[in-house]
This record gives sequence, structure tokens and C-alpha cells, in this order.
Amino acid sequence: MSLYIRQYFRVIFSVAMFSLVVLHSGVPVFADAAQETFQEPQFFSALQDIPLMPGMEELADHAVSFDKPSGRISESFALIHDLKQGDVLRFYHATLPQLGWGRVSEYQFFRKDETLDVSFGEIEGRPIIKVMIDPTL
Repeated sequence: MSLYIRQYFRVIFSVAMFSLVVLHSGVPVFADAAQETFQEPQFFSALQDIPLMPGMEELADHAVSFDKPSGRISESFALIHDLKQGDVLRFYHATLPQLGWGRVSEYQFFRKDETLDVSFGEIEGRPIIKVMIDPTL
């Protein structure tokens, strides 16, 4: 009977060691892959509750923001790198409702007593997005 017990413990020990080796070698690979695919969400600096789509670069020095008794007025800009206007609109159509914004039109959203307008243009020949929030009249 002791022979069977020794063989049983050898099998258990071998399986445990193999599992440790596999798990130990696999953890860094999975951790690196997760770090590369997960990106912390970015937000406009003047519009801290409006996400900045990956692939865009905020032009913080162009932002304007001030509060009035009737509500805030804020305007932010971002360069659009290697993105199409349709992709940017799809991003905001998908993300803004999750943040409480209702869609009025393709370029306009509302939330409580505010309106958010999205527009596109160029600065020095480079494509940009302009996001403006102002009080609903």
C-alpha cells in the first residue's frame, strides 16, 4: 500500500510543479498583452465629462470655458489623427448616451439644461473636431 501512496504523491507533485511552471511563465505574457490593449479613458481638459476618442490629440491651449448664471459655456478642440469623420461620429453616438446625453441630431446632443454640439474643421490644414457645450435656451 505504501507503494501506491508514494506513486500517488509523485503524480500529485508532478502535476503541481507543472502547473506552477505553466502559470508562472504565462502570467507575464497575459499581463503584457492586457497592458497593451487597455487604455485609460481620456477626457477633454475643459470638458472633463466628455471623452477624447483614441487617435485624437487635444488642443488644450485653444479651449475656452466659463460659467454663467444660466450655465457653463465650454469649447474644446482636438486634432484628428488617422480617423475618418464617420468613425468619430460613431464613437460619440455610442459613448455620449452612456454619459447621459440624448441625441438631437447627428451633430447635437442634450443633457438636462445643456446642449453639446460637435463640428469638424481644420487648423493649419489639419483636421480637427470642435466640441461645444452651452446652456439650453
